[in-house]
Amino acid sequence: MEDTFMIGKKIMIVSFVLVFTFSFFIIGSSSANNLSITVQADDYRILSNERGQRIEMQGFGYLYTPGKPLLPAKNFLIALPPGARVQSVDVRGTNPAQLSGTYQIIPSPMILPIADPSVHSKIMKDLQDEWKRNNKTVYSSDQAYPENRGKLISWGG
Repeated sequence: MEDTFMIGKKIMIVSFVLVFTFSFFIIGSSSANNLSITVQADDYRILSNERGQRIEMQGFGYLYTPGKPLLPAKNFLIALPPGARVQSVDVRGTNPAQLSGTYQIIPSPMILPIADPSVHSKIMKDLQDEWKRNNKTVYSSDQAYPENRGKLISWGG
């Protein structure tokens, strides 16, 4: 499995879910064995509507897993030197802020194909079932979502 992390051109994308803790991207330090990156985010806003709340952060997109919470997220493209290997990605939060109150973060919408629903009724039903399953799994659980603050999502050669 370690060989799958060999990187020819040494480019990887790390997806971070950074809610309330992080304003700009700085390379903190590096050594022959480690690369440390500090990520910060500008202020956030909590927008409310009849369905619940959505967190908005400048420069961030969202996690779009149908039915799961619509949370701010950002992908970072990080170039590594030739011969470098990704052995692990560790994301740590600093200065987290706990918000007072209770929030109902709205779920991500279904991803709908551009097609006639009457012609593709099975696909539409499958997408609706996926949304309902994801929604029930997350919103009926006390488990943290997402489970990890960040992860390696791809690498290239």
